[in-house]
Amino acid sequence: MKSVRHTILAVVLLIVAAPFVMLGVALSWERWLISEETTRLQALAGQLVTVPESTWAARAAQAGVWVRTFDAEGHVAWDSHTELLAQRASPVARGLDALLQVPSGPALVLDAPELGAPPARPTSVAIDEGRAIVVRVPVSQGNGASLTLDTVLRRGIRQLVLVRFELAKLILLQLLVALVAGLVLSRALVGPLEALAAGARHFPVKAVADAALLGRKDELGEVARALTEVVTALDARWRDTVSLAGALTHEFKNPLATIAAASERLAEAKELTPEKRAQWTRLIAEAVQRLQESTEALLDEVRTAARAREATRTEVDYAPWLSALVDTYRHDPRWSGVQFEVHVSPEVGRVRLDGEGWAMAVRNLLDNALVQPAVTPKVRLEARREGPHVITDVIDFGPGVSEGNREKIFQRFFTQRPAGSARGTGLGLSIVRAVTEAHGGTVTLQPGDPSRGACFRLALPQELPER
Repeated sequence: MKSVRHTILAVVLLIVAAPFVMLGVALSWERWLISEETTRLQALAGQLVTVPESTWAARAAQAGVWVRTFDAEGHVAWDSHTELLAQRASPVARGLDALLQVPSGPALVLDAPELGAPPARPTSVAIDEGRAIVVRVPVSQGNGASLTLDTVLRRGIRQLVLVRFELAKLILLQLLVALVAGLVLSRALVGPLEALAAGARHFPVKAVADAALLGRKDELGEVARALTEVVTALDARWRDTVSLAGALTHEFKNPLATIAAASERLAEAKELTPEKRAQWTRLIAEAVQRLQESTEALLDEVRTAARAREATRTEVDYAPWLSALVDTYRHDPRWSGVQFEVHVSPEVGRVRLDGEGWAMAVRNLLDNALVQPAVTPKVRLEARREGPHVITDVIDFGPGVSEGNREKIFQRFFTQRPAGSARGTGLGLSIVRAVTEAHGGTVTLQPGDPSRGACFRLALPQELPER
């Protein structure tokens, strides 16, 4: 985080230093322009002294230079009358003047008293409140007479050069204000980020972000909420892994103990009747089968959860989709005596989901409902919209879930099927939870209702991001 603070301060200082840099560039550019223009005028002067004086006016106009000759007393002896061309025809400064849209005035040169006498050497004269510079090059003609070439560099940036000292005072004040603003900005931005980093490192002992930061409406609040969600999800994934390890240990413990005991008996027994041998062999086979079923069911859950997270979501018309899924049960001879009801509210409409994964979740709930004993064999599905979610209830009319088991039913390998029904793996509801969470939704067991049995509720977010 220290690097972020340094970056903020560096940017502030760079912004403050920019005017100083501009001043330096302006002064350097001005000196370069004067040097280039002096060189040009000297070259032109060397040409003029070699040609007749009658051609000077044309050459001065063509080059955009004001040419005059002075006698020994300093009076003008000859004038090319091209001073206005000299104001706007300088090839060195013409591009910048056009870019800055510097206006030219006809009285600029005429009103400059410094231009009334010949210079002793090449020089530059700032005129018209510094908005222009006259570059002068004299050529001695003997007996005190001289030839003078003048050109005007009109530059709006001269104003910046002229006020550089006042501007420097303003910049110093700006520097003080900017440093204070930089420190405040650094604290306002970096402080919350440091708090987030500390919270992430100490989670779950302390919260990732406090309520004030989570409640902010700016980008920092968004980052805090997103980081909290990510860290919470990772913590939940870790806890789920721990729970899986405990469930596996518990689920595999009894079959392995049976296999170990039976193997020991078979190894130690000196004489075994065929009946005893068959009994111990059968116990080993049953334990192995139980381990295989649990392992395969667990692998199915893992594959289903992984697939549900990566599967492509598509839009389906939810009412006919649910009806088609339930029709597979209506046409199954095993459930010919069961009444299936599907009620979907018209406002449900189209829903985005992973068809195969969501179908597996609904089927697992239906399979769970169908094994429950009921006076009137019936399973009911209801779907509606509640806020940002599509709610799907799978209701049976059996005895419901006892209070003691309501907290256990979503645990892996927990199963308590009615007497006479086939033994389950205890992973059906766990798979349902994995699929719904992969969709960003939830599955819950609703409070008991005397008029019905168990009601499992799937909450599916209405709007899901494109994958």
